[in-house]
Amino acid sequence: MAGTDARLLARHRHTPCSRVAAVLTVALAATVGAGHPSTAALTSWVGVLVCAVVAAGTLGGAKLWRDNCFESRLVVVVLAIGTATCQTLASTVGAPGGHAAHWPATALLVVALSVAIPLLVLGDTRLRARARKDPPPYAL
Repeated sequence: MAGTDARLLARHRHTPCSRVAAVLTVALAATVGAGHPSTAALTSWVGVLVCAVVAAGTLGGAKLWRDNCFESRLVVVVLAIGTATCQTLASTVGAPGGHAAHWPATALLVVALSVAIPLLVLGDTRLRARARKDPPPYAL
């Protein structure tokens, strides 16, 4: 039984890439939230999107920091890709019925963080696969 517990703990081992990805995810959520300081002044759908990104980013980053499980990595990567896509569209084309498109410093930071997070999760996956030398489960 002790061997099984050790294997389960080894699967959820953290790497430096997973820790940095968790911190960057929370930083991404804070940057998106700080980029829109007054949710009341925004249109309702933008406020809902900002609040959803802040909540999902904070919870996903905390879960990645604590567990480093598949679900947390999936949430973090999907959130980062979606945020990068939305920010790029909002900065190039502009929001629907909104203001003219521009690239403020916060938009560049959001896109940079959104690109770095999936790369770090990919690096974490590679490090974990390289370090895992478990025997196949059918050989136990």
